[in-house]
Amino acid sequence: MRYPQLAARWHLHSNYLVFLSVPDLPALQRLHDRLRAAELLCADFHEPDIGNLLTAIAVEPSPLVRKFCGGLPLCLREHSAEALSPRLSISKTSKT
Repeated sequence: MRYPQLAARWHLHSNYLVFLSVPDLPALQRLHDRLRAAELLCADFHEPDIGNLLTAIAVEPSPLVRKFCGGLPLCLREHSAEALSPRLSISKTSKT
């Protein structure tokens, strides 16, 4: 764990996670760069299957985070319920 004391404090006082999305990997990299420039702590997640590209970040809880992330949509918000639940779509079409 990269920031054990910060994680312990978060776990004790909040224990909430918020998953947000960006349009693509370059947008994620730009967000990451801006968060780092603001000296916010970030834990980076890299995907070995796609050349160790940055695919996710966890950001320390801070009021400053809202400045950078406040306009981002919740993760999966842009997808329809049918796209997220293929079995639901199949069951709807198979009933006749």
